Amino acid sequence: MALADVCGLSLSSFDAPSVLKFRGTEKLCENWENPLALAVPPYENPAENLSKLQDYGASTGIKIDFDHGTTTLGFRFEHGVILAVDSRATGGQFIGSQNMKKIVEINDYLLGTLAGGAADCVYWDRVLAKECRLHELRNRERISVAAASKIMANIIFNYKGMGLSMGMMLAGYDKRGPGLYYIDSEGSRTPGKVFSVGSGSVFAYGVLDSGYRWDLKENEAYELARRAIYHATHRDAYSGGIIRVYHMTKNGFIHITAESGSLLTTTVSVPNIKRVIKNSGFELEDGFSCIRTQCPVCSNDGEPKETIYINKITGNFTCAACQHLGTWSTIEKFFLNAKIARNSKEISRLREVFLTSKSRKTEIELPDGLVSSSSVDPLRLKEVIEEIGLPEETGNILLSHGTFFSNDFSQFFLPLRDITDAIVGYKIFHTEHHNERTLPDTNCSGILIHKPTLMTKKEQKEQSAIIVLNILDFLTLAVSKINSVVICLPHGLKSLPQQCLPGMERFQKLTLWFNHDSAGWDTARHFAKKLEEKRCLFVRPTEAHPTPFRAHCRGLDLKGILQKAEPVLHRAITTFSALRQDVLSDLQNIDKVQGVKWKRYPTLNKLLKGHRKGELTVLTGPTGCGKTTFMSEYSLDLALQGVTTLWGSFEIRNTRLASTLLRQLAGQRLDENLGAFDAWADKFEKLPMYFMTFHGQQSIRIVMEAIEHAQYVHDIQHVIIDNVQFMMGTSEDARHVDRFWRQDAIIAAFRTFATRKNSHVTLVIHPRKERDAEDLTTSSIFGSAKASQEADNVLIIQDKRLTSIRGKKYLQVAKNRYSGDLGVMPLDFDKEALSYAQKKKKVLEEKDSGEAVRD
Repeated sequence: MALADVCGLSLSSFDAPSVLKFRGTEKLCENWENPLALAVPPYENPAENLSKLQDYGASTGIKIDFDHGTTTLGFRFEHGVILAVDSRATGGQFIGSQNMKKIVEINDYLLGTLAGGAADCVYWDRVLAKECRLHELRNRERISVAAASKIMANIIFNYKGMGLSMGMMLAGYDKRGPGLYYIDSEGSRTPGKVFSVGSGSVFAYGVLDSGYRWDLKENEAYELARRAIYHATHRDAYSGGIIRVYHMTKNGFIHITAESGSLLTTTVSVPNIKRVIKNSGFELEDGFSCIRTQCPVCSNDGEPKETIYINKITGNFTCAACQHLGTWSTIEKFFLNAKIARNSKEISRLREVFLTSKSRKTEIELPDGLVSSSSVDPLRLKEVIEEIGLPEETGNILLSHGTFFSNDFSQFFLPLRDITDAIVGYKIFHTEHHNERTLPDTNCSGILIHKPTLMTKKEQKEQSAIIVLNILDFLTLAVSKINSVVICLPHGLKSLPQQCLPGMERFQKLTLWFNHDSAGWDTARHFAKKLEEKRCLFVRPTEAHPTPFRAHCRGLDLKGILQKAEPVLHRAITTFSALRQDVLSDLQNIDKVQGVKWKRYPTLNKLLKGHRKGELTVLTGPTGCGKTTFMSEYSLDLALQGVTTLWGSFEIRNTRLASTLLRQLAGQRLDENLGAFDAWADKFEKLPMYFMTFHGQQSIRIVMEAIEHAQYVHDIQHVIIDNVQFMMGTSEDARHVDRFWRQDAIIAAFRTFATRKNSHVTLVIHPRKERDAEDLTTSSIFGSAKASQEADNVLIIQDKRLTSIRGKKYLQVAKNRYSGDLGVMPLDFDKEALSYAQKKKKVLEEKDSGEAVRD
C-alpha cells in the first residue's frame, strides 16, 4: 500500500477493493516443492486485474511491461530440424548480455528456444525437462515432440494473462520424424515447417522465404540459418552477439556453430586455415590452387588415410574419396578438436552426421547395348576413325582409356576420372556431327587425362600438361609426338568445377590451348585465375594458331604452335606488341566479338550488335513500366543460349521472379495448365541461372562478396541487379554520407567487377521524378552523372501510355559505346506470356518450345 502511495497509484480504477489483498507467504513459495505451482501476481483474479494495472500504467506513463528483443528461428527439412538464435539479451535500449544461450538442451532429442522474458523461458524449459524425464521413466520410452509441446502448452495456459512473456519453439526427433512446434504465453500451440520469433523475425523471414526448401542439404541448411540470423542482427538493434546453430537429427542434436556474425562477412583466410591444420598435428601440402591434407573425420587409426583438398579462394573442401564438397567451417571444428577429446559425445555425433551427409559415388547409367573396348571390331573402328579425320593410332588411344561404343559406332563414351582414378562421368562424342556432351551435365569432378608412355626424367620432373576443351583436340594431341600429358576438361567453355582442380595440382606448367576465337581466349584467361596464373601459358587464338584438330587437318606443326605459347603479362603494363594478336583475333572473329545475339529481340541485335562480356548496362524507366518483366525475359533469352546468369532481385522475391521467368519460357499461364508444369520446370532447371538470396537493402560489400564467389564457382557471365536503390543505406555510417556519393561507390564497384572479371553487369536504376509529359533521358537516371558516364549501354523504357490514350511503350537505346547506334524498339506486351518478344520471333519460339516439351 505504501508503494502504491509513493507511485501515485489510484486504486479507484479497480472494481473490487480486495484486488491488492495479499496472500500468505506460503502461497508464494509453493513452486519450491511443486514447480508447476508458480507464484502468480499477489491479488485476486490476477489474469483479469493485471491487464487493468498495465492499462493504468500505460495511461500514466508508469510502464510495467518489459521491453525485450531477440531473433530465433527454426525449420524442418529432409534431414531433421535446424534451430538458430542470436545471443543478445536486452531490456529496452539496455544490453544486459551478449552471451545469452537461447537454445536450451532439454534432452538429447529435444531442444527449446528462448524468446520473450529470459527468466520465464528458462524456468519452464527446466520444468519441461523434468516432465520429459519422468515420462521416459514411467513409460520406458522417449516422449514425443507433440506430447512435450502439449505439456508445455497446457502448463502455460493455466497462467494465461498473468504476466508471462514467452514465444518459444520446441524442436525434436521421434518415431514420426522431425517435429517443430511454436508455443506462446497465451498457451497456443502451433506445428509448422518454418518459424521465426522475436523482434528481428521479419528480417529473418525475408532470408528464409528466399532460400528455404524441403530438400536442402545439411551445409545449405546451416548456411541459410546463419545468414537469416546474421541479416536480422544487422537490421534489428535488439538482436546481436553470437550466432548459434543446432541440428536435430534422428541420432540426437548437434551443436553446429557458435560464431560471431561478423565472421560471415569475412573472406577465407589461407594463413588461418594453415595455422588450424598445423596446430592440430596434421601435415599439409600447399599447392597452386588447393591445400592438401588428411581428412580429420575419415582418417581413423588402422584405416587408410583419406585426403581432402581445400580451395584457397572459396575455402570449400573436396574429399578425394567421395568428391563430397563442403565449407571450411564444417570441417574446421574437427581440426580444432583433433588433439583434445573435449565434447567427445558431440564430436562423435558430428562425425556420424558428417559421414552420412557425404554423397556416395553414384553409378553413371549408360544406355543398354554398348560395346566395350575388349569386344569392339577393330576394322570397323578403324573405318570410323578415318571418316572423322583422325590418325590411325587413335584407335589404340580409345581402347586404352576403356571407351564404350554404340553398336553403330555413332557415339563414343570416354570415361572421366577423378583424383583417385575412379570413373565419375563420361564424355560422349557423336561421330556424325562432331559434337559432344557430358554425363553428368553439370559439376562433373572428373577429367579426361592421357599420359604418354615415353617421357624423359626431365619431363617427368617438370610435369607439364596441355589442357584442351573437346575430344577431337584431346585425341589429336594424344597420338602426336608431343611427350606431354594431355587433359580434356569436362564442360568445355561452360565452366571449370572446383572439384576438378585437385587433379591438376601436380603439374608445374599448364598450357591452355582453347578455341581460336575471342570466347576461347576470354575463357582461357578466366580459367587461368582458378588454376594459378603463374604456371599457365596460352596459345593465343589466331588463324595461324588453330585448335589441335584443325591444325592437324591443315598439316600445321603442333610442336611449333606449342612453342609459341606465352605467359600472361603484368596486369598493369602492356604494349601494342602484346595486344597485336588480340586485335587480330577480334578482327577475324567479328561476329563473336559482337557478343551473343538475342532471339526474341532482333531489333536489339541491329542496335547493340549483341550482348558482350565486360560491359556495364543501365536500365531505367518510370515506376510500373515493366522494367523487371522486361529484364527477366531479356536475361532468359541469353540464358537459353548458354549465358550463365546471376540474378540479384532486391525488390521482389525470388519465388515470384522464378514464376515470371517460367511463364515467359512456357509462353502461357501455367496456373491454368498445371499438367504442363513439370515439363517446363524440368527445362527451366537446366538453364545456367542462379539467384542471390538477398532481399531489401544490403551492403555493397556483402553483395560483391557473394557475386565474386558465384563468379568463381559458377563462372558467371551476366549479373543483374534489380535495383540499385534497394542496396543503399544499410550501415549506421551511411546515414551521415551523401546518398549520391553512396550510389557512385556502388556503380564504381560494379564497373570494376565487370572489367576485372570480364562479366556483363546490368543495373536497374529508378529515374528521378520527372514531368510525365517529358521523355526520360540519360540525365534522368537517379544520382549523379556517374551512372550514365560509366555505363557502356543505357536503355530507357519510355511509357507514353501514362500521358496519352493512344500512347505507346518502347525501349530507347540512349547510349551505345560499342557501335554508337541509337534507336528505339517497340514494346508490345503479351499479357498471357508476360512477354515483350517481337511477334515473328515469338511465334517461332513458341513453336520450338512446344516441340521441345513434346519430345
